[in-house]
Amino acid sequence: MKDASFNAFFDLKKITEVCMENGLKFAHNVYILPGAKTVRILGNLQKTTSVERCTINSRAKNKNEGEQEASARVQIEEKNPKAILQDEINLLTTEISALESQLKKAYKDRNNQRFYIEIKAQKQKWLWPNEGANREINDSTWNCIEYLKNKRYRIYLHIQDLQEKLSFARQSRHFKLMARNTRRLPQIKKDTQTSHADGKKKITDDIPNLLDKVENIKLQSALEDFIFSGTDNGIKTMTETVALSLQRYNYHLDLYRLYNSDNSSGERKEYKFQALPRSMNIYSKDVDIGTGEAYMRRWRNQRKKKSKNGQECCIYKEKLANLSFKTADTIDDVFFLHKQKYQNNSRRLKPLLFIGDRGTGVGSSIRSGLRYGGNWKMENHARYAPVGITNEHNTSQVCVYCFKKIIHPKRTRIIQGIERSVDCNGSSICINRECTSFKANRSVQSRDQQSAVAICISGLYTLLSGTTLPVFSSKIGHSNTDLIKTAPPPSGTGSEGRASSHRT
Repeated sequence: MKDASFNAFFDLKKITEVCMENGLKFAHNVYILPGAKTVRILGNLQKTTSVERCTINSRAKNKNEGEQEASARVQIEEKNPKAILQDEINLLTTEISALESQLKKAYKDRNNQRFYIEIKAQKQKWLWPNEGANREINDSTWNCIEYLKNKRYRIYLHIQDLQEKLSFARQSRHFKLMARNTRRLPQIKKDTQTSHADGKKKITDDIPNLLDKVENIKLQSALEDFIFSGTDNGIKTMTETVALSLQRYNYHLDLYRLYNSDNSSGERKEYKFQALPRSMNIYSKDVDIGTGEAYMRRWRNQRKKKSKNGQECCIYKEKLANLSFKTADTIDDVFFLHKQKYQNNSRRLKPLLFIGDRGTGVGSSIRSGLRYGGNWKMENHARYAPVGITNEHNTSQVCVYCFKKIIHPKRTRIIQGIERSVDCNGSSICINRECTSFKANRSVQSRDQQSAVAICISGLYTLLSGTTLPVFSSKIGHSNTDLIKTAPPPSGTGSEGRASSHRT
């Protein structure tokens, strides 16, 4: 509006050009001085920023470069044996102690000199006017002041040199300590994976380290050679993992077909209820990062070694370290199971993990959670077994027996002196009266345990069929209720499944 008003009386284009020549932006303000011969055009000064200050996220960029450089230094140090690293660390520790003593002495000498007071006292001896006899005295005073300044400067240089040497020695020792304490784990191979013509990565017989989405993975070995598992991420319970065999997967898939297919006759096949497999939980308190648990564990181990019973306990723990049979009650049972399972059976199943893509718990503050979220857990898993990142949509909201919606049971709780009914979020209950679990009076299940089973079912279905099980699909909703055609995975023997359709 202002431009239109000014353009009706003045050449706005010419005014803009004049302002730009003087580094101004026209502020729509013009003063015409008396006589109508001189005009003052007012404008806002345009601040120009140097190219160096226009760098986006320069601090973050420098920080990333520093982290990359530190990681490269650690990788270089990791090539040396631990014995050589320990010798170098001892030498650097001795050097650091000597440099710290020298630096402390240099600081003490600088503080004892009090150069500022001495220079100020010499300046007070200056005589005016600076002529004749006064000139000779002033020259002597000037030389004394210059001597004190040069001496102070040499002490400063000496301190700076000691600080740089000490900093470099500490940094070198830090990198060597990191290289010494780093677990020499196998690296995850990302560029050397064998791929099909369709771009999917194969899981070969030797099971290379693999971490990718389930849609990008393809099995090469037979299904019977694998043992599958699903992992659900959480806050207090960081990960809850449930193992699932191929037979158990087919059991749940048959239940899905039973409860989600069109059955006009009303007759349904009855399936015997099978309890959920046992889960393995990892809690935030089990992680030693940033806590004193590692120190306490070492302290307890040292105390154990001093007593006779503790020594016997340590011997048995070393024998059990690689067994981990939860069903055994005695040591003899463990050795018997080990002989039956491994020594007499040369065929071992290969692990394949499915991990949900949500709920990693980054930065959570729920009830003093320790905030150990992130992708580091699945990356550690991928160092030892193939890991498929699967869709986690709706996995904690459906029953794994009838694949219908579940609810949370209620419990009474006193809040601020008032008895109230609240949800028990750690459990889930299926209210479908036709469900196998409801008929067996086992409709209440652990939410995280059931979610881990659902993640495994969802991931394995996607791996074998290339599509998402409709109940776990996030693309189905009120705006998308079309008939979805899917090919159910094989039932353990063949690789082709019969086509079926599901309506949501």
